[in-house]
Order: sequence, then C-alpha cells, then structure tokens
Amino acid sequence: MNSLEEDGIDEEEASIRSMIRNKSGKTTPGKIIRKPFALKLIVYCINNEIMTDSHRQDLGTDLVEEATRSAVGQVKVRIDRSKFFISALGLVGGVNTASVTFFQGKYVQFSLNEHSEVITTHCHLEDKLGADLAPVFSSHRMRNNVKRNFSGAYFFSEHNLYLIASPSDAVELRMSVFNAVETEPQLIRCGMILGVTNSRSIIGSRCVLLPLDDVDVAKALPELYPNPVPEHVFESIMPRPPHELGKVKPFLYGEVAFDFIKPVKLAVPKE
Repeated sequence: MNSLEEDGIDEEEASIRSMIRNKSGKTTPGKIIRKPFALKLIVYCINNEIMTDSHRQDLGTDLVEEATRSAVGQVKVRIDRSKFFISALGLVGGVNTASVTFFQGKYVQFSLNEHSEVITTHCHLEDKLGADLAPVFSSHRMRNNVKRNFSGAYFFSEHNLYLIASPSDAVELRMSVFNAVETEPQLIRCGMILGVTNSRSIIGSRCVLLPLDDVDVAKALPELYPNPVPEHVFESIMPRPPHELGKVKPFLYGEVAFDFIKPVKLAVPKE
C-alpha cells in the first residue's frame, strides 16, 4: 500500500494538492486542463479555505459560482480502507467456505410483484469468492421482455440462507432470506424477499428457491421466465399436489403458514 492509500487520498486529489504546492498557492496550472478537473480543483480550494478574492477574479465569476454550487453541502469523507460492508457481516473463514460447499449451484426463485404476479428469477450461487472474500451471487430476470441482471453475495448462517444483490442499472439492494438446512437436501426453500418495485415503492413478498437441476422445475421454466404471470396461470403450469412442487403456490399466496416465517401484521391507519 502506498502513502496515498494510507492517507485515504485518491490520485486525482493528490494531483490537485501537487498542483497547489507547485504553484505556491496559485490555482492556475501551467497547462490547459479540462473544465471538470478545473471545477474539482476550485471546489477543493473552496472546501479547504484557500480560495482568495484574487483567485476568484482571475478564474471568472461563472466558473467560481458553478464550483461553489458543487461545494455547498459537500461532506468531507475520510476513507478507511480497513472497513468493508461484507466484513461487517462477519463473512470470514469457515462461514464463506461452508456457504459455497453446501449451496453452490443454479436455482430458480419465485416471488410476487406489486400486482400479485409471480416473478421468475434465475439465480447462480457460484463456487468462488469475490475480492472481499464473500461468496459470489448473480441472478437475472425479465422485465418488459428485457433481461435485468443482478450481482452480489450469498452466505449461510444459523439455519438461514441469505442472497444480497444489486441491479446492474441502479443503486439499490435486494435481499432474500430462506430457511435452509445445510446437511439435508431440500427441493423447496421458503423465505421472504425485500426490494424496490419499478415504480420505486418498497415491497416485501414471500419467495421460494428451487434447484434448477430438478426435472419438473426446468420443465416449467419456458412458460414462466419471459414475464410475470398471474396466479391462475402459475397454478396451471406448476405440478399439482401431491407433487412436492404443489406446495409452492399455496405458500407464495399465503394459503399456508410456517413457524419460521412470521410477517408482521400492519395496522390500517384510521381516517
């Protein structure tokens, strides 16, 4: 690790500092620079209170005012490279390797959207760890006939399997939690998912995770994957009881209860 990284300074900020030192306090560089970099240079000077009236006059009112608008409300954030989101979860050592050992593979996840339609998502719990040493998780589903990709991490702890991912086209988080047993094969893993809808509403839903290598699961996918399907269509495609997969639809739509899944009953606001 170099001295810049130890101080939490990126190369661009180091360049700004170097330019300031080299010019003995003058912000005008000896070569032409791009406007975005010039704005960052001015913002740096404003935030560090080294922008003088003389500098403002030399640079011009328009450029300084634009930079000032960018500087207003900026918070100085110190980078601590010893802290990671994943490490805060305690994903170290045996937790990671055990998660990969017992749960790596390809799956299908069913959940409900805000219209109570079933969404089909392909999930891949990979057999490798990422740069942060968390097991790698990726998934994709269709939205308006366009594939939407997600990537993140997965881990197993205390009888629960967690899938955490973010879509490639937005800054947001989706989390699914499934009841799971690492030492026993399970065709159906039941759980809950929390995410954000296309209309930016927060939504929670029951969900199930099924292994893609199951013949009956794979057989149903061509009719389920392209777009969300209503309850009656989903029921007509999936196997009926006493087949094990016949339990999926009743669970998704709340017709059966499990001790390990306890949705909170929300009170209806009074008029």
